[in-house]
Amino acid sequence: MNFFAFFLHGGDDHVDLAPLVDIAFLLLTFFMMTTTFKVSDEVVLKLPASTSEEKEPTTRYITVTIGDSLSGNPIVFNADLQHVRQKALAVIGISEKEALKTTGFEVKKDQLYGILNVARQVEPSQKIVLKCDKHAKFGMVQDVMVVMKKVNFKDVQLMTELEN
Repeated sequence: MNFFAFFLHGGDDHVDLAPLVDIAFLLLTFFMMTTTFKVSDEVVLKLPASTSEEKEPTTRYITVTIGDSLSGNPIVFNADLQHVRQKALAVIGISEKEALKTTGFEVKKDQLYGILNVARQVEPSQKIVLKCDKHAKFGMVQDVMVVMKKVNFKDVQLMTELEN
């Protein structure tokens, strides 16, 4: 069979690009639907050094961040799961629409128990990560850890910088 004879005798010489465009849009839609955005905190921290190489979890986690003592030890709550963040922050009067932000929410120490308790009830299998500035007051860190224990978080992961 002569393949080129088809083109020499007036055969159809174009390629239909419609299926290619369809596949491109399907891939684009798939990646847009499955992408998860990393939650971030607005508090800049200098983490203490450690030799532990354990990494921060990437899914199903709650972060509680304590800033340095110079800025008044702000406590920032965040969760990577939207429904957990919405229900937990509803305790302190933050609307579900406002809770869709991926940056953290500054909370007071006395509000933390209620927020963590609701977050624990909504999704019990979550991990909790505590991020503290190395200049944060120890009393504040201890108070936050006591609250986490009262809420029954068994494993609290304390984030640190890796020593050289």
